[in-house]
Amino acid sequence: MLRSDERFQFYATSQPYLRITPSCYFSRPFCEHIVRTMVYGRSTFEVFATLWMKAHNISVFSRRWISTAFYRHEVEAFIRSEPGLLGATFPSQNGFDEILPYIERLYIAKGFPHIPSARCNDYNCLFFFVIDAIWGINFAHCAAPVQVSIEGYPHLNLPQICPLQPTHNSIYCADHSTLAALVGEPVTKEKLSELSRTVTPAELQSILSIPDLNGLFEAMAKSSAENLSFDESIQFRCNKNLGARPAKELRQLSASGVQQLCTAQVFPTKSPRSRGYLLISRPCGHILRAVPIYKAESPSQVFLTIISVLLQHVKEENIDQADWKKMFVIYDNVCNLDRIHAARNPLPLPKPFDRLWLETKKVIDVFHLKNHRRPECLTTYNPDNIRKVHPDLKKRNTEVAEQNFSWFNRFKSVLKAVPRNHQLFYAFRLIFHRNAESSERHTL
Repeated sequence: MLRSDERFQFYATSQPYLRITPSCYFSRPFCEHIVRTMVYGRSTFEVFATLWMKAHNISVFSRRWISTAFYRHEVEAFIRSEPGLLGATFPSQNGFDEILPYIERLYIAKGFPHIPSARCNDYNCLFFFVIDAIWGINFAHCAAPVQVSIEGYPHLNLPQICPLQPTHNSIYCADHSTLAALVGEPVTKEKLSELSRTVTPAELQSILSIPDLNGLFEAMAKSSAENLSFDESIQFRCNKNLGARPAKELRQLSASGVQQLCTAQVFPTKSPRSRGYLLISRPCGHILRAVPIYKAESPSQVFLTIISVLLQHVKEENIDQADWKKMFVIYDNVCNLDRIHAARNPLPLPKPFDRLWLETKKVIDVFHLKNHRRPECLTTYNPDNIRKVHPDLKKRNTEVAEQNFSWFNRFKSVLKAVPRNHQLFYAFRLIFHRNAESSERHTL
């Protein structure tokens, strides 16, 4: 890297060797070999290092070198792929962590553009979105019990979490580090109210530079890096367990007889963990969006994520409103998703996009249909409805999410071993290469 005013930035062109340690450098072809082995061979860093030592009769070859090479090579590859980022500076030759939140917001907001392949024609990928969540690949996040509500959208079940990465030796992120000082002190209703937040149009303007919820959804559908995602600025995702915060105890703060509580009754004692990832895929296997989730398939978080994907899709592909009825959302819990209040009414979007969800078809995937007992699940949400709308469809694949899980799960040990920001970056880059590899194997 090139030093500039006590900070570092990448050279204008990629250098033939990548610095791993002060005394160890890897060639670029070897770095590419590591990345492709991870994605195609589905190997871990430790397995790669062990096999390399045995194959080349080397006594020392650390897995940390492999993980460092993957991390630095992929950060540089992303920066070189984004116009305007090449001039970014870093505090040291290893200090890429400050750009990871930006990369995360960009991937969550934009997703992974669909790369057409030969299989897309058979599956008619333009009209299908297969959704499911994978569990167990999680990370620790900030323990602050933040309560958020959106003005004008009161029926969504919003979170009580802060999803940011905790600082070192703390269960709170940098924004909520002051909560650590409350340990051992009484917590009054006034102190707890500081963690509550109702987002107004004026606050949206100051936080996201957009004036209202309509503009918010519009910004989610845009591809520009300036419009950061709703996911990161106003968290609507949830967490299953926040630790020792009994709801009954918290409600007592509003009672006249209780003036304060001890911190053990209000705040958790350890960092809560996320639940997994929500993947939105095409039948051909391409992953469109990957979003970390904090509660087991919370309908509100899934709903807003799907709406952002659908809105982005119909605009980028110029799909006419008359063809919206040909689009299918395939999801094992879509029957309950379609019952929430926000899904049964027009969206807060300009016409005709306010009817985007109402006109899109929804079905349950074939594998999970047997677990549903409601009559409407076997009629309205039956996957056989796909053939009625698309009688000439050559192939149908409602289980592509489960197929992608079998690939994604192979990296569980690697992803769970790194902190939140690194995990999300690794996951997004692995999916990026997975999509490219799938497209290469089925080239048009």
